[in-house]
Amino acid sequence: MKVLAWNSRGLARAPTIRALRALIRTHRPDLIFLSETKVASARFQPSLFHLGFSGWLEIPPVGLKGGLFVTWKHGIEIEPVRLDRSCISCLVFSDPSHCPWLFSFIYAPHIAERRSVFWSELTNLGNSFGGAWLLLGDFNSVLSPSEKSGGRAFGSSSQNDFLDFVQSNALIDLGFVGNKFTWSNHRSGLANIRERLDRGLANQEWVHLFPNALINHFPATNSDHCPILLSTTGSYQNLPKPFRFEAFWTRDKSSYSVVAGAWLEEVEGSPAFSLSRKWKSTKSALKG
Repeated sequence: MKVLAWNSRGLARAPTIRALRALIRTHRPDLIFLSETKVASARFQPSLFHLGFSGWLEIPPVGLKGGLFVTWKHGIEIEPVRLDRSCISCLVFSDPSHCPWLFSFIYAPHIAERRSVFWSELTNLGNSFGGAWLLLGDFNSVLSPSEKSGGRAFGSSSQNDFLDFVQSNALIDLGFVGNKFTWSNHRSGLANIRERLDRGLANQEWVHLFPNALINHFPATNSDHCPILLSTTGSYQNLPKPFRFEAFWTRDKSSYSVVAGAWLEEVEGSPAFSLSRKWKSTKSALKG
């Protein structure tokens, strides 16, 4: 199963809808979680329906603030457990069919005092279920100094509350592939702040069910948050493979001929080389 999660910062604008459609067509998610929609789902749900998303849950925005929306394709079996302005929690019965698990879609409060209460409520929810549990979305907090660049130093009480929540529930960060930061204030110079606010967390039971789960961070488009994609099967097949130089190659004498051959092939394939070769041929013909 693939799950796309994105704090879209409003879905009333046509460019944002186009960006969402492009993400869906490219990555083919089975389930989508949109936070901070800022508009009722009637503005964008028909577009998702035409792309195959038939089931949905919604927490409407209050004025132009907030708004959560979860939608899924046919074949995904979901039963809502709890819905509020900061979280939609559901039981998933279809993947795998023999072991239901709890899925919490997160849009943590911006105000630190409210986040502290939110972590406590989530803890109670997880304890009441007692099984495999996945949390995905915008947590509005970071876990370590390495997840923040610019702005105030890490170590505020709100960040410590989040760390306490993760540790007390024995949650595991699922990691990521892609850009280190998922949010930016898009300011320049020293005023620029970047943080890893969007992530996936899971308990040991869920990790045991999906040991190959993988999260990808995609470039931010029409929002200050990056879209993230969770795959429960975790395939790297579609990711570009980075080149890694191995020092021991230099001890192999054949490496010199390989490098020379690659260089010659690159040069001969360049437009400048082709033009030079054609000019030489032309000169020879004229002399003849």
